[in-house]
Amino acid sequence: MKNKKSSKKQPRYRIVVKDMIERIESGEWSKGEAIPAINRLEKVYPVSRMTVLKAMHILEEEGYVSVEHGRGTIVRRELPGKRIGILCGSDIFNVPAPMFRSALVNLLREKLKDEGYLANFYVAQDYMMKDTPYPNPSLSLDVRRKHLKGLILLGTDTMPELCQDAGEKNLPVVGLTESKFAPAIVGLNWDHFVKESIQFFANRGKKNMMFIVSAEDQLKALDDLRSSGKLGDLRIHDYFYDCTAPDSSSEKSFTNLVEEEGFRWFDELASNDIAYDAIIVGDDIFGKGLLQAYLKTSNLKLSGQDILVEGNTAVPLFYPIQVHRYLFDTSKLATLTINKLLSQIDGQSILSPVEFVQGEIIKLKQ
Repeated sequence: MKNKKSSKKQPRYRIVVKDMIERIESGEWSKGEAIPAINRLEKVYPVSRMTVLKAMHILEEEGYVSVEHGRGTIVRRELPGKRIGILCGSDIFNVPAPMFRSALVNLLREKLKDEGYLANFYVAQDYMMKDTPYPNPSLSLDVRRKHLKGLILLGTDTMPELCQDAGEKNLPVVGLTESKFAPAIVGLNWDHFVKESIQFFANRGKKNMMFIVSAEDQLKALDDLRSSGKLGDLRIHDYFYDCTAPDSSSEKSFTNLVEEEGFRWFDELASNDIAYDAIIVGDDIFGKGLLQAYLKTSNLKLSGQDILVEGNTAVPLFYPIQVHRYLFDTSKLATLTINKLLSQIDGQSILSPVEFVQGEIIKLKQ
């Protein structure tokens, strides 16, 4: 009686929708097959034809079925209750792709699979996705139609409209490495990266370093370190490459754009007879482009020939320089992200909305 009483509070079409979903999830209505026609459904459900049609429309909006010409209403093979959206930059599927984000994508896919979810990828139309309400039209539709159980923003920057829409649809969102507007964020500890990189070279007797900054958070961490007075007699110069410049949307690969910028920068250093003990590069894509430029700039004076790159940049053995890398714990990043997402899906409060993961320096080549 209690269940019957509570069910009466629901609109009739919602009761029909709930029963239809149960039939789909139980396998009574098979994936890839057509559900019964409207005439048969009218006999199954003691409601009006309009109510059944409304229920079928909601079932389509929520991603359980699709209408195909000549076949009818078909049960989708990928059900919305088990799909997690992952929005990533257009560089993710380049060949070769940035190794750090590629590793994250693979880990997220596998860990979601272990939890019984299917990763649904959305590629942004531009690399940085700055000031873009919806960087992918399919994502816009799936968010608004509630086709997803949760959403991971991988490497996005400012996405207030997307996060707001997701919030209105009660869609759990986690920002991974960026996304200031997501309700939960798993970020990179740039303070640790900046301090450890500088200390690493200071311990090796380096006094004059160039820091090629790829993110505002890195620049802030560097400025905070300068303000603290802890640098002593170390000279840390910084160069901020603005990857949101107009030419970054050209048809050239991002690595090639950075390489061109590297040529200009290295030429400037060589012409001014400037020598650095070490170079710290704040991004693996920047690292690859700048290393390519460095090799082609024979008159650059880099005493000690030490470079440290954030990320898993592939460096050929013939590089005549010592290259080290700072690697973030991608497994921990993926695990924290999925745990925060599942907590939201389960309706639990997020105890630590923002967490930062740090990495370690690995010697890549002597």
